[in-house]
Order: sequence, then C-alpha cells, then structure tokens
Amino acid sequence: MSRDERRHGPRRADDLLALGFLLVVSLAVLWQVTIGDRAMLPTGLYHRMQPWRAHADELPRVDGPLNPILDAVQQFYPWRLYAARTVREGEVPLWNTQMLSGAPFVANGQSAVFYPETWLHYVIDPLKALGWATLAFYLIAGWGMYLFLRVLSARPVAAVIGALAFMFSGFFTGWLTFPALRSVAAWLPLALVGIELAVQRRRVAWLGLTSLAVGMQFLAGHLQVAIYVLTCLGLYALFRSAAVARNRSRAEGWRLGGAVAAAVVLGTLLAAAQLGPSLEMARLNYRVAGVSYEAQVAHALALPQALLMLMPDAFGNPVDGNHWGGDLNAWWGRAYRVYTETAWYIGIAPLLLGVAAVGLGRGAQRWFWLAIVLLGLALAFGTPLNALFRWLVPGYGQLTGIGRALALVCTGASVLAGLGAEVLMRTLRPDRAMKLVAAAALVLLLAGIAGGLAVWIFTGTLEAAEPSLQLGGYTLAQMARFGVLLIAAWALVSRGVRGEGRYTWHALALLVALDVGYFAGHFTPAGRTDFAQVEAGLLEPIEQAQGPQRIATLGPDFLNRIAPNTHMILGLQSCEGSESLIYAPYHRLISAAQSERFDFAQVDPRHPVLDLMAVGWLASMVEIDESGWRLQGRYETLMYANEEAAPRAFLARRAVGAADDDAIFRAITSEDADPLTIHLLGTADEAPTHEGEVRVAAYEANAVRVEGEMPSGGWLVLADVAYPGWRAYADGVEAPLIAADLVRRAVHLPDGAREVQFVYLPAAFRVGSFMSLLALGALGALIGVVLVGRRRG
Repeated sequence: MSRDERRHGPRRADDLLALGFLLVVSLAVLWQVTIGDRAMLPTGLYHRMQPWRAHADELPRVDGPLNPILDAVQQFYPWRLYAARTVREGEVPLWNTQMLSGAPFVANGQSAVFYPETWLHYVIDPLKALGWATLAFYLIAGWGMYLFLRVLSARPVAAVIGALAFMFSGFFTGWLTFPALRSVAAWLPLALVGIELAVQRRRVAWLGLTSLAVGMQFLAGHLQVAIYVLTCLGLYALFRSAAVARNRSRAEGWRLGGAVAAAVVLGTLLAAAQLGPSLEMARLNYRVAGVSYEAQVAHALALPQALLMLMPDAFGNPVDGNHWGGDLNAWWGRAYRVYTETAWYIGIAPLLLGVAAVGLGRGAQRWFWLAIVLLGLALAFGTPLNALFRWLVPGYGQLTGIGRALALVCTGASVLAGLGAEVLMRTLRPDRAMKLVAAAALVLLLAGIAGGLAVWIFTGTLEAAEPSLQLGGYTLAQMARFGVLLIAAWALVSRGVRGEGRYTWHALALLVALDVGYFAGHFTPAGRTDFAQVEAGLLEPIEQAQGPQRIATLGPDFLNRIAPNTHMILGLQSCEGSESLIYAPYHRLISAAQSERFDFAQVDPRHPVLDLMAVGWLASMVEIDESGWRLQGRYETLMYANEEAAPRAFLARRAVGAADDDAIFRAITSEDADPLTIHLLGTADEAPTHEGEVRVAAYEANAVRVEGEMPSGGWLVLADVAYPGWRAYADGVEAPLIAADLVRRAVHLPDGAREVQFVYLPAAFRVGSFMSLLALGALGALIGVVLVGRRRG
C-alpha cells in the first residue's frame, strides 16, 4: 500500500461509516413505511371521508388523534397515483383528466412528473413508494450536508451532527409528507459543494454539481422554496467570489461569479421541460394578481413561536391531539398556521454547537451562515424584508406561506452546528470554550424555563375553558425533555472539549440522532395501507354509462363527502379539485357555481355551470330535490344522475357572439342558460340546429378522439377545459380550436369531417424538453471533465 493510500484510506473508511450511520438513522425513522407494511400517509383520515367512511366497520377501528395532514391524502397521493397509472399506460401525464374538468398536470409543478423520487411510483406500489421516496430524500439531504461540511474541513463526526440537524430539521419534518416542499431544499447542500470545490480546486467543472442540484430542485416542484434555495445559493456565490477576489485576484473572483451564474442557468435549462409549462401556468392562474403586502405578512409566524426552536411541541402536536399553535397565531393577530408551517427545530445539541461556532470560530463562514439564519427569520416572522422580496423577486407577491423561509433558518443553523462541533473538537483553548458553552447552555436553559412557564400559565386558561385538553402536564413534559437534552448535550460537549473519553463526540452525535430522530419519527405518519383501499359501490352506475363521466360532490361538512382530489383514487373525473394553481377562467366559472347552501362553500346542483361542463353525476351525502337530478341509487353516497347535462361531446345548437368575457360569463351563468348553445367572442353564426350525432371514441390523458356525423359549418364542442396547448385535427388536418363559453373546446367543422382528435402537446413543453436535452448533454460533458481530471490527478 502506498503512503498516499495509507494516508487517505482511513478517512475514506470514516466517511463510509458516517454515511452508513445516516442511512441507518433514516431507516430507523422510516422502517415501518419502507421495510415494514405501512404507508407514509395518515390513511386513517380516509375513514372520515366517503366512500371509505361507509366501509370503516370492515377495518380495524381508528382510535386516538390522527395527524391531520390533509394535503398528503387529498393532493400528493392522488397526484402520484394518477402519474403512476398514466405512465404505466404508456403516456406522459402532461394533462390531468380527473380534476377541474381537465387541468394541466406537468404545469402543476408539485406533480413532479420528471423528478427521480416520483419515478419510484411508476415501478412499485405508489403507497409503498411514498416511504422509499422519503428515504431517498433523507439521503440526498443528509449526505449532501455531510459532504458540504467535509469540504469545509469538518471532521466526519462534526459533519454527521450537522447532517442530522439538517435532514431531520423542523422544516423537513413538518413538510415530510409534502414531497414537493421537502425535496427542493434537500439539494441546496450539493449545490454548495459544487461552488466550494470550484473555489478550492480552481476548476469550474465542479460546478456541474451545482447545475445538477439546481435542476433537480426545480424538478422537485415547489417554486416558492426554490426562491429561498436560489437566494441562499446566490448569496453564497457572491460571498465566495468576493473572498477569491480579495485573496487571489479580482479577475478570478469575477470568473468564479460568472461561472456560478452559468451553472445556475444550465441547471435551470436542465429542468426546462418542467419549468416551461409551470411558468406558463404561473401567468394564467387565478392568483396572478397576487395578494396585498398586508395579507402576505399576516401569514407570518407569531413572535411566541420563537420558543419552538427549543421545544418543538411547546404549543402541542397534532399527533398528540392537542395542537393549539394555529390558534396562537390568530390570537397574535396573524392568520391561522398549522403545525407544519411553524416547525423549525434542529435539536438542542446542534443549537448549542451553533452558538459555539459563532463565538469561537474563525473565518467568515460562521458570519455568512449566521446571516442566512437571520435572513430566514426576518422573512418568516414577517418583517419589512418581505417588501423588498416582493420588489426583487417576480411572483413573490402571489405567495402567502412566507413562514417557509424557515428552510433558510434550518439550513444555516445546521451548517453552524457542524462548524461548531469542529471548532470545539480542535480548540486549543478549552477553558475559554468551556466558559462559552456553559454560558450558552445557561442562557438557553433560562430562556426555556421562562418560555415554558409562560406557556404553562397560559394553558391553565385553556384548560379552564376545556378541561379535557390537559395541556399543563404536557407542557411540563416538554420542558423536562428540553432540560434533559440540554444538560446531556452540555455534559458531553464539556467532556469532549476537555479531551475526556475517546468516543465522547460520537456519543454526542448519537444524542443528536435520538433527539431529532424521535422528533421526526413522532410526527411522521405510518398508516395502514388497507385504510386507503376500498371497493366503492358508487362506481357501479358510472361504469354502466357510456363514455367518460364527470361527477360533482356534496356533503354536510368538509370531510363527510368525497373530498376534493380523493375521487382520483377511485379513477373518477370531477369538475372540482384541490390545487394551488387553477386556470383563471375555469376558477371564475367553478367559483360561481358554489354556494353555502349546505353550510360551507361547495358546488350547488342548481347552477347551470354543472350542465355546461357535462357534470352527469352527483355523489351526495345530503338529499336534494332539484329539477333535472334523478336519484339513481343509494350506495356509500346518494348517486344522482343529471338529465339536463350537456353530453361530453356534442354539436352546438347555435353559436352566439359576445362583446367580451364578462358578457359570456353573464350568459352562461344565467338561470335560463342552454348548455348546448355556445358563446364566442366577436360575431358568430347563429345558424339553426345542425343535424348529426357524435361520440367520444377514445379518451386518454393527452388525447381525445371524437367520431360521428359532423355537418360542414357546424360547431363540435368538447366539454373539457380549453387550455393553451390543446390542438384539434379534423380528419388529420389541423382545425382552429376555440375557447367557447370561456373554457369549453370548440372546433368549427370543415367539409365532410368524420373524426376530430384533440391533442395536448404544449409548446412550452416541446421547447422545454429540447432545452433540457441540450442541458443534459452539457452537464454530461462537465461531469466527464471532472472524472478525467480526477483520474489524471
């Protein structure tokens, strides 16, 4: 063995052991939803919804509180399931046929169709894929942070501590069942590794890692979190470029800054197939006008939630059935915020180590990461810095969840934890280090006691109003947990600084793993897979009907019905849906069709929009007696058939011209609206009824084929949303596709047409895919340069 191998071999072995330890801890948190038989979903929530609720007696009883992560069960799982089914049928799911009368799917970035984690759902059971995809996320986040700290010269055990604090931080734990939100920030450390290696080794080819990370975080699918990631990345690039300019030469500093900018552009192009449709949707959705600054900062964290840094469950935990932190925000004059929006715990020992990094460290890295922490806090707690972001960052004014800037806080604090451990391990002045650590521990202890007692006193008021809450004892338990962890961390750090015990720092890493691992594992759901599966009787009348069928739902409360998007699990198409970005014309239309006639806003079966959009069925938990709706049977819900609904495809009775969109809107929402009459901008042929009959011959994700007798000059209408990117072909020749009635697809028929095919292949996706392929080739060349350079070295 060469001297070089003897020198580097043990370090590589230590790295492998460290990475293996992070894998073991991740599996310990996720074992039930990976190697076990559970799903990483609070599937018991389906027992509150139809049709699962009607079958609850057939399954084990769900006792105790449930983690109320509704978006996980009614958005992300249905989306992943739809993508998996579509891909297995041999199609790219560009379009979602099952919600909102048809909606762009790839353009909904959170669908993450092209993100590698999502690919797992295409090859294994989507319920089980949720857990394995989360394990992949943990490894990307944890291993990436470990590598970044190692590149910053931290020892393996110090890098492990920082990695544990990052991967199991409150931001990631709160959003763990929201794949899009959690996975974006996971790529930030690897992007930083690329920059740091480019600086240290003076080879910009290492920025290929930065490009890869930027592309992956965009593909993960949440543009708001991507804003925070790119902010941190851009500031770090400026920070390191300035250092290079100062210590080497200005020219080299400028070159580095330019190379990082090019790497970010390359990474952005790598995700262009996803970003193109998403950016198009960003300007076509109903939120494009944005929200006021006052409404935006109302969604910030309340000041008392700073205590969650020390005690993550100081205001309860939904898993324990006693979370009152959302109400705390309301009492503080802010918007209601759920647990996931306010979590930012990184562990007690990492917090103590972060203080040591700032107080004892050398170099500018500590100040940079402290600044990132302060930046994230300023945004999350609603300071005027958000006004600056509204001015600088396009689209920031559409965002309300500004508390998600906690991603910056957790990232910066985790890096400081790793740097602090390294500083203490190599300190040459143990007495000074001991004093600082002891002072920091005392300050944290006093803050925890003062904050905990204030909460305990306040919970007495809550218990007086609701004695069953029993919050006082719970709060004392949180204080006790905090105190034990703080004392244990202080003892181990003190012992390590004094050089007592060979494995003291390893024991500290184990303490961090137990602390944040328990925190993450306690909140993360592990539901029974059979709770998400049901043989729904209500499908029977729908399956007996011919052609594609669309439903609406009705219920006495938000959950006791087929909740939005859960119909996708059953394979049903609906005029409703839960989505952050909705095509503005359709949002206007479906909102008009809602009323609070049954206690909360939901579609009203009396509204003509349901007839217009070919809603042929109503799955209702309340009885109705409306003209045109006929009771078909009693299943898990009452099933009503709409006898006045327009067919999915039909020949228009007549075409009416209108001066503007408002005139069309008034016409189609009036009580006497005819669903077989179409309204077009400008002038239109008001010819008498056209003879003929058409039918939907094929209905796929990205294509619909209509066949039948189609007289020349008539209008063929498909009661699906006419979104940009849809094109029509009559007997193979392209025919203009018009948005009739604001949202329906209409084609003015040429002579002798026998078949019209509607195809969705938007230009934003075509151009984006081409750019992604070019960027992939460039990235491959960069990786090749790195590999060749390492081999020659």
